[in-house]
Amino acid sequence: MKLFFRLISWLVVIGIAAYFFWFAFNTLDGQDFSGLSSLPVVLSIVMAAILYSSIIPVSAWAWTLLLKSHGEAWSFRFLAAVMGVTQAAKYIPGNFAQHVGRAALAIRHGMKLQAFTVSVVQESILAVGASVLVGVGLLQVSPGGFNRLPDAYQNMLFLACMLLAAALIVLSMGLFKLPDALRRYEKVMRLFEFWGGPLGPRTTMLVFSAYCINYLVIGLGMWCVASCLGIRFDGGYALLTASFSLAWLLGFLAPGAPAGLGVREGVFVLLLVGIVDDERVLSLILAMRIVTVLGDGLCWAAGFIGLHVTNRRIDAN
Repeated sequence: MKLFFRLISWLVVIGIAAYFFWFAFNTLDGQDFSGLSSLPVVLSIVMAAILYSSIIPVSAWAWTLLLKSHGEAWSFRFLAAVMGVTQAAKYIPGNFAQHVGRAALAIRHGMKLQAFTVSVVQESILAVGASVLVGVGLLQVSPGGFNRLPDAYQNMLFLACMLLAAALIVLSMGLFKLPDALRRYEKVMRLFEFWGGPLGPRTTMLVFSAYCINYLVIGLGMWCVASCLGIRFDGGYALLTASFSLAWLLGFLAPGAPAGLGVREGVFVLLLVGIVDDERVLSLILAMRIVTVLGDGLCWAAGFIGLHVTNRRIDAN
């Protein structure tokens, strides 16, 4: 099942990335993007970037809950600074550099490797699950949303929903009973001991809800930019937010694409082409890439200042 899911994911990722670059190559030539420089659009991009940067404090709050469940009490400000300053590392191909940076900073300040590793794995599972729930849920209420997706992608989303339900149950309540055959293997038992106990229903749902809010807030910023570009259609907010959520998911699954470049844009094109004219689709895609880069820059600056203040306090003591 895991191999099948991975194969389908890679086929979809490669197909959508190729489709985006083909679409951009055939559409960009001679197009006028001067509309992005108008004052309303510039202001909407700045506002969307501020909304986008709010994912750091929300995610840091969720991280405090995950760490607390593993017996680690950490300052919200410190965790937000760590997450913010390592945002820039996600532009390094591989989709893992930001986690390496987070680990180095957190462990350097005394966080246990076990708590960091387990909490980040749980964070990734819940963040992916939130993107599936928000993306599938809002796509369901969007006019003709699912019909715009290839059959392979629809099958992948259905399987992802099933895995999400199983993951939420395991994270909140744990495995009900390990088979006796597994208990005989010492390495397997050590793995379960390293993982620790379940998060509990309350922590699981709070953290999961926080990640859902992230996508909804980013979608709001995207909708504001689209409105200023003159892009208006039925179910606009729902489809735009679903597009971003599913684009984030595929970008996360594409380890070679820095910050999901090409893959995420491909999802936007796939879901919006035919509803919005080609030039405006590309204007929106370009605007949202500017939003994410600007937002990541704001997160990095805030995180850098936060870590500087933290280090000064440590040195003073």
